Amino acid sequence: MEEGNMELDLAVLREVMLKVRAEASLSSAIATASVQLEGYEDGVVAYHTYLLLESGHFITHLPSQPIGVVGNKEWPSAHVYGLSMLGQEKLAALEEDTVFTYMMDKARSVGQAAVWATLRPLLIQFVGQLAAP
Repeated sequence: MEEGNMELDLAVLREVMLKVRAEASLSSAIATASVQLEGYEDGVVAYHTYLLLESGHFITHLPSQPIGVVGNKEWPSAHVYGLSMLGQEKLAALEEDTVFTYMMDKARSVGQAAVWATLRPLLIQFVGQLAAP
């Protein structure tokens, strides 16, 4: 998927936050450029991780050279120690598999235009101004 064609994917945002919560800690940070998810292209994961980083969803420390290369694209990278209060709040709303699956299934059942109309405001709120046109 080319950078210009990337779209927000709520499932990827959720999976990245679940991974950070499970693997990062104050004594063991993870680099945002190294986050990988099974079943997703590295560039897609890097893009969504970058959105979460830039919108304040992580507790981070920026290294002196904050660049990570994923595929042929350089992404700002940071050491992530966990989810910020904002990240924890957002994940709490998306964490339950049953609720998340139900929400996504309902959105899909009403058609593509309605899915976008329903999810776009939630996504904009979720990732802040980064998602605004």
